Amino acid sequence: MKQKKLTIETGLYAAAFLVGTLIRFYRIGNLPLGDSEASLALQALSLANGDMPPLGSLASYLGVTKLFFSLFEASPFLARLWPALIGSLLILTPVLFRDLLGKGPATILSFGFALDGLLIAASRQVNGEILAVTFFLAGIGFFYNKIYVWSGISLAMALMSGPAFPQGIIIVLLIILTNRLLIKDNLFQTDSSATPSGLPEAQKKGLLYWTLGTFLFFGTQFFTLPQVIGSSFQNIPEYLRGWSVPSGVNAGLLLVAILFYELLPLVFGLIGTVWPFQQSDRTQKILNLWLFFALLLFIVYPGRQILGLVWLVIPLWALASRCFFGIFSSAEKSTRIVSVLLAALVLVLLIFAALNLSALTNEAPDNFTSGLSGDQVKWIRIVGALVVSALVVTLVAWGWSVDSAMKGLCFALAVFTFVFMLSSSWNAAGLGRHPEAELYRVDGGILEADLFLKTIEDHVEWNKNSQPDLKIVVVDVPFPSVKWAMRHLPQVQDSAFLPGDSEPGIVVTQDKETLMLASSYSGQNFIWGQRASWSLILPREWLSWLFYREAPKDSEILVVWVRSDLFPGAEETN
Repeated sequence: MKQKKLTIETGLYAAAFLVGTLIRFYRIGNLPLGDSEASLALQALSLANGDMPPLGSLASYLGVTKLFFSLFEASPFLARLWPALIGSLLILTPVLFRDLLGKGPATILSFGFALDGLLIAASRQVNGEILAVTFFLAGIGFFYNKIYVWSGISLAMALMSGPAFPQGIIIVLLIILTNRLLIKDNLFQTDSSATPSGLPEAQKKGLLYWTLGTFLFFGTQFFTLPQVIGSSFQNIPEYLRGWSVPSGVNAGLLLVAILFYELLPLVFGLIGTVWPFQQSDRTQKILNLWLFFALLLFIVYPGRQILGLVWLVIPLWALASRCFFGIFSSAEKSTRIVSVLLAALVLVLLIFAALNLSALTNEAPDNFTSGLSGDQVKWIRIVGALVVSALVVTLVAWGWSVDSAMKGLCFALAVFTFVFMLSSSWNAAGLGRHPEAELYRVDGGILEADLFLKTIEDHVEWNKNSQPDLKIVVVDVPFPSVKWAMRHLPQVQDSAFLPGDSEPGIVVTQDKETLMLASSYSGQNFIWGQRASWSLILPREWLSWLFYREAPKDSEILVVWVRSDLFPGAEETN
């Protein structure tokens, strides 16, 4: 019997890992790299080519991706491969905390990690947040299970994952400090855990040696690139710089992102803190403190990044998984039928309210009732559906049992928010119709990269015989994504200024630039980068964004200028 349960549990973890990995890798190379992604990918490409560019603080990304680019041709897929791999491994980290969370909640948590929109989006972009949080959790989990070799390796890799890592360290330190000063209870003392002070001397040294060894060996690319490891020491200065240099990310977007992307873990994470059967054990206290400090740091830290919400989503999902398991594992057979029927009715009412909410985005006149506008009718329907739901739940609690009513309500909310989460996660992955309008897409979207490149490549091809050394000059275009997109083109030069007597074959500028050259040129505009203007979105427009991802956008326009004599048939005309 025990073996059968273990087999089922293993199968569930494997299913969660398979589903999560598939969505993380599905069409991962289709979207062009944005500016922040391209900046890191270009650093790795320069290292692969034997150059030594100025490096950022993401040594764990640069080292692995440099190896990929050395073995294969650089591509968006390879640029995002390492974050996708590590983001997939995050799905398995709950296995390390089965004793703390419980076997059932840990399994649910694994599925939560597999399908969460933020974790999927972070895994499908070049960034350090998903690397830092995965390696950090793995390091703590391996340490808790006394697997000190892998704990040291994981912590060393987390240390090389950029300025996102100090955020995790600060959260842990704040939890420990709060525990000692206010709670005055040893939250971390359990029968199966070990604290650093309780480790035998040999295990202390082993943990230290593996951490330092991994840091030195991997950080220097097997001692071939000692310069790379130096970038890891920029983590703390770069994080501290964020306290004085704002990132421009409005803290209000935090509430929007949590509400619209993380509705399921938000609802059940909050329920999990007050549900009657949930005991206030040590794990609960740690998760509550983690959630509180992660939220506090995100709000007060001026250098916040939207993907930094990973530190908040992790404890939120852990609380929600415990709530899920507590609710649905304690249901008695005599109350299940009543709970299911109640859930079905409430679910229909919630869907009805959601459909009317989406209909509010329709601006066409819609008069159904004399004296009332179409919008007023829809709001009456929405409020009416919610009121009827509350009345039905109250009547079941009064006439049957509070437990049946609450479980039915929770089941309806679970199904409704789960479907909502699947839709949000698909969009957050960049697989929807408007990836440039996703909050979790750091760089927005690159729209006409293919057409932009094809235009340049066509002119190079048409003139390869007459002008094999056709020069392409990019003038004052500060977008790393452009340089990455043009990495395969020959004779590409960057220039801040183009002299009036120069005659390059092709010139790329921003649309605000005027080309003043002696020769005649023809230009074509291309929409390059585009992202939603979050500060300009009105309440009604938020509804359009929620259901259709439609929002006002800012665009970056590039112009490709081609010298007139390079067009097909130009020689015959002359």
